[in-house]
Amino acid sequence: MYKLLLVCTFPAAAACGDDAVSHSAPVGIHLAFSSGDVAGGRVGDEKNINTESGNPYGAFAAATRDALGRDPSRIEIDSLTVALTATSTGVTTLGAIYDGPATIAFEMNGTSAIVPVASLAIGPTTAAGPVPMTISFDSGAVTGDDWSALVAGSFKVRIDGPAQGDFENAGASVDLEAMFTFEAFE
Repeated sequence: MYKLLLVCTFPAAAACGDDAVSHSAPVGIHLAFSSGDVAGGRVGDEKNINTESGNPYGAFAAATRDALGRDPSRIEIDSLTVALTATSTGVTTLGAIYDGPATIAFEMNGTSAIVPVASLAIGPTTAAGPVPMTISFDSGAVTGDDWSALVAGSFKVRIDGPAQGDFENAGASVDLEAMFTFEAFE
């Protein structure tokens, strides 16, 4: 009977590495730009992840280290949405800003390496959001100093995409919110 119990519990223990040891609270990053920021037909903004009120990414990183006693082996993005906030002027939809794929990437402080995170196909009928983005982030591709920066929250969140034809002359002021939830694994 004891042998059977050991055999039955081993698969459950082996699967534990696939369970997240830490989940973040929603991490909202406000990105702001205007019609006058269009350059080469593209528009966007960047902001350090740790600059939002209460530093929710920093709280996630600290909770992960507390749970593991070390850095995690993997960080994933569980969800990511982007939305045009009510403080924006001159535009009411994401489709009035971008014409094509808008992308979010992390720019690692120290090395300036760009890590792809997510994309969203935006057309004229794309609403204000929140709209879920297609996540492509792979923390396994982040190594060395960039891994240390990711774990420490020492990176910028960047949004970029092709500007809608009328956006450059719209006199618009845009405030976007990218809303992340992260998970960390043993």
